[in-house]
Amino acid sequence: MAKVKVLDEVQLAACTNLNKIYQEKKDCLGLTHKKIAEKLGYKTHAAVTQILSAKRALTMELLIGFCELLQVPPKEICPVMGSRMEGVICAFCPYDNKCNTTSCGASVVGT
Repeated sequence: MAKVKVLDEVQLAACTNLNKIYQEKKDCLGLTHKKIAEKLGYKTHAAVTQILSAKRALTMELLIGFCELLQVPPKEICPVMGSRMEGVICAFCPYDNKCNTTSCGASVVGT
């Protein structure tokens, strides 16, 4: 997948939402900055800290990776990305990616 950066004007909002959701879910999911860094392929947790504090660019690839780890649809973190998620497999779809709608918060494949 190409590393397309989230638009600058939504970068801060997306990172703020991401951090808020991380804070809400980290304990029940057993996530730490270090565990997230390992799962996203970073050598240290510093990159995760920078992303959550909006000091590092949030790419589509990272957005999707964070969403999978936090078990939330990308639209919950970055609402304006809904239309940009066209064709991305929705890992959160209760309809096994066959609904072809955005009812679960993200576009799905199969059209």
